[in-house]
Amino acid sequence: MSWRNDDTKYVREINEKLTQLFVSYNKTLSSTGILLGRLYSSIVFMQYPEFSGSIETLVKLYHTIENVKEEILKIKQQYEILENEIEMIINSVKNTLKIEDVGNVFPIYSSLKSLMKIIKHMIDEAISVTETVNNIDTLKRRVIMVNQLTTSDEISVYRLGLKLLREISDFRKFQKLVETLYYSLVSSSGLDDETKRQIASDYIKTLRSSLEYINSTEKEVEKTTKIVETFILDIKGSRFEELLLSLVNEYKASFNSLIKTVRDTLNEVNRMGFDLGIVRN
Repeated sequence: MSWRNDDTKYVREINEKLTQLFVSYNKTLSSTGILLGRLYSSIVFMQYPEFSGSIETLVKLYHTIENVKEEILKIKQQYEILENEIEMIINSVKNTLKIEDVGNVFPIYSSLKSLMKIIKHMIDEAISVTETVNNIDTLKRRVIMVNQLTTSDEISVYRLGLKLLREISDFRKFQKLVETLYYSLVSSSGLDDETKRQIASDYIKTLRSSLEYINSTEKEVEKTTKIVETFILDIKGSRFEELLLSLVNEYKASFNSLIKTVRDTLNEVNRMGFDLGIVRN
């Protein structure tokens, strides 16, 4: 497509605006991912308040979730402002250049649309999760108090539960950060090849080190799981049996979900790296 000089200048200016908006949205993506990680690492204590450690800790985490919700709502407001700005730009482009397929003229627009869709999904996800916590008083009554434990088995249950819960919290936080990295990769399709090479190269290094860490953790997870499952057999019929069983199943599921996310994301980044010539088959 050929342009008049005025049109060429206009196209360049619009491309710069869309690129600036893409950068802005990318920062929003990172911020939202960090908040989601914080949210998921806190929400698990609301699901298993028995092992939160204390009522004070539970209340503190509850306030963390409330604060995250406020931050997410601020991001939603910013998102809507930028969304309106983009809509005005695109309408201007269509009217000025007399085109319908804006992505054909501005490849960055395809990446921007993808990024917007991802961020909206993350915002909706975060708000939905925060709304599952609505009665802190009920949760406080479920907290196991150390001074109420009278046998060595009960103390062991408490310690194991606390360990599992903290590790689940770490697994979920880590997974959300990896998912955010993946979303950033997916939305980069409309960028130039050199930028994509840099992104893929950085992500490959990060994900390879993450996979090494997870692989080294896998044996420890298996060991912990075996200890807990053996202990559950020893306390069969106890009031803590079902609770600890549910928690160890959540522990295994959370770790398996994390390791699958890291491996799948690394495979996707490697595929992109191969297409860009930075990874050998």
